[in-house]
Amino acid sequence: MKSGNPVNTPLLVGLLMHYYCKADPPPNSDAPAVQSGIRLLLDCELIEEDDGLPEYCVTERGCAHIQAICKLKLPEIVWQTPSSGL
Repeated sequence: MKSGNPVNTPLLVGLLMHYYCKADPPPNSDAPAVQSGIRLLLDCELIEEDDGLPEYCVTERGCAHIQAICKLKLPEIVWQTPSSGL
């Protein structure tokens, strides 16, 4: 994988989560962006071909990536004023 983390785009996170939940093809699976995303997830070893099925399953590495994403805190709106020092 290149420097940075290209797997944190909404499309790729959605694809990874999709295969984590089920092995059915994702919506719009024939779209070029989805096909490219699947190839990237395969290249990063986050998904792999599922034996006996035409689709993919999430690898241990992919599960660890999902768990790391789930541990991220949601952003919060914090109001600040020049005098608050925030």
